[in-house]
Amino acid sequence: MTAGAWIGHLGSGLMLVFLCLLALRCAGQLGILARDPFARGAPLQHGPESPGGYPPSPGRAGGPVWRPAGRELLAAFCGVLAVQWAFVFVCWLGLRQPGGMPAFFAHAWQRFTTAGDSPHYLLLARQGYATTGEAAKYIVFYPLYPLLIRLLHTLLAPFGAGWGSSALLCSQLCWGGAGAAMLRLAGRHFGPGQASAAVLLMALYPFGFFALGVFTESLFLLLCLLCITAAEECRWPAAGLFCALAGLCRTQGLALLPAFWYLWLKAEGGRLALALRPGRAQKGGGSQKTAHARGAGRARDAGHLQDTYPARDRGCARRWVFRAPKTRPGPLGRALLGLALAPLGYLCYLALNLRLFGNALVFLQYQSAPPWYQSIRWIGPNLAQHWQMAQQYPGLAPFLYHSQLALYFIAIAMLLWGVLAGQPVHWLVWGGGYLGMCYLSSWLISGSRYVFGCLPLFLLGAGLPYRPARLGLAALSALFLYRMGVFFMQGQAIM
Repeated sequence: MTAGAWIGHLGSGLMLVFLCLLALRCAGQLGILARDPFARGAPLQHGPESPGGYPPSPGRAGGPVWRPAGRELLAAFCGVLAVQWAFVFVCWLGLRQPGGMPAFFAHAWQRFTTAGDSPHYLLLARQGYATTGEAAKYIVFYPLYPLLIRLLHTLLAPFGAGWGSSALLCSQLCWGGAGAAMLRLAGRHFGPGQASAAVLLMALYPFGFFALGVFTESLFLLLCLLCITAAEECRWPAAGLFCALAGLCRTQGLALLPAFWYLWLKAEGGRLALALRPGRAQKGGGSQKTAHARGAGRARDAGHLQDTYPARDRGCARRWVFRAPKTRPGPLGRALLGLALAPLGYLCYLALNLRLFGNALVFLQYQSAPPWYQSIRWIGPNLAQHWQMAQQYPGLAPFLYHSQLALYFIAIAMLLWGVLAGQPVHWLVWGGGYLGMCYLSSWLISGSRYVFGCLPLFLLGAGLPYRPARLGLAALSALFLYRMGVFFMQGQAIM
């Protein structure tokens, strides 16, 4: 058996183990099993029940561990921009090119507007989709990002802004917003130190420079973070809208749906069952007590507990306390509206394919044709193919194939640790679904960029129990960010 085959079997086996363990955790959290076998923390102290005998909505039950103020969100907004631009500048210095700052900005402009898929997004923003000729293949690119570029250009054109500057401004604003959104989401689970670590790990991702250019990364990250934050807070219409917009931005937006559905079932499934069977609430206290007992099993997800030591990094075990809600659940109709909105973005993209080409799945035909050659295939053969391509094209291996392999195994290792450490289940559902969607694609050459959108990895990294481990992970990320940034500024085929 070749080395590539061993790598494929190992990667495939790890994913299957993760899925089995995650299924056990989901069953325990949703009350299918008596308890979550990997739950961590002290016995929970339950607050008052919501109407119908079910526990309060999970996103509202514990409240945030730390709620960042406006100045802290602004610092995160500016901080992620400063970190990435600083690394881009340092990487440009590594090229030893003359010309000073004007040369740096000219070089950065050239790379961020012409590398990879950037010209395709600018073309779509200017001209829209074509149904004939060579440009018809660009239906594989989702419409939300080009649409936002077009809207910004319409607003800024009277001031002399071009298409490139409008696109770059869109990416910068979304990237800064993603930094603030990550701080807010992480603050629901961690104290200031660990929440800031999640933002730092996202800013130092080795391929994070794509967030600054004409790519969908920054917009997609922002929408995913807003969706999960709104879902944790049981703001279902907003969560469904952000989920729909993410599905209109990239295929991987579909990975939000399982996490959204999981949070929705935990929060609203009991109320929906009672609404469909109203006689159940009239059968006496036994029914309500049973429902409450099942809800207790669901509530053991550490994502909805409050850490009693949020601002410290200690080597001792962490204590968690389940606090009573301060607000009542919203109307069930709003929850159902959010549920209906969530898949709407992807359905709109399919409708666009149908409207333009008469086939809702025509984008799959273009993806499987040159220059992408991509089709859906199980993870094992794809990983084996990455190894084989690295042997065949050693010049591309460091920043394409080797990095895709390394990031897959790092990601699956962190997800497995998250399962065993009792980390929030919806993070794991979200991260596992996203990673699987990325690596189910054959002939993958943008996997390293795609993994940037696996945001649960940064939350899991921030959740490491020891501060030196978090700092070491950040330092390692910074080292590889510099290395990959130099390759990008050199004009290498990093996509």
